[in-house]
Amino acid sequence: AEEAAAAYADSLAEVPEAMLPCAGGLPCFDVMLLGMGDDGHIGSLHPGRPEVLLPGPWVLPVEQGSPASFTMSLPVMHAAREVIVAAFGISEKAPLGKADAAYRAIEGPDVTPETLPACALRGCASWLLDDVAAAQLSACYRVQDDVAGASKLLVGYR
Repeated sequence: AEEAAAAYADSLAEVPEAMLPCAGGLPCFDVMLLGMGDDGHIGSLHPGRPEVLLPGPWVLPVEQGSPASFTMSLPVMHAAREVIVAAFGISEKAPLGKADAAYRAIEGPDVTPETLPACALRGCASWLLDDVAAAQLSACYRVQDDVAGASKLLVGYR
């Protein structure tokens, strides 16, 4: 994972600034589209993992799971012009979908990026959730969309 993360970071560093502008030493992607897991992970930043709080490299190796992977750091996610977090569906692992994680990430008290990485995107992300994922949110966060019953949440627009 370390080798792959370093190679990807090197390839990003080679992109001309006219195509990938940087600000404050971070790349500024036009859009950062991130999925959120039922445990509140985003990218490959999982709860309780040391990668969540690393401020340094743009791209971080993640040794959790098989195969190992890499992910953008939270500062890189924050630096994007538009951050969109999407959460949809249910599974055997998460029969209630991602409702608890979405609630905790968007409006839940007593969460930190270490315990629920997605909460680190409060105030900088737009959230696109299906009705299952949006089920626990306060009414003030829900804006019904006409697209197949999806809830479009206008939370934290920059």
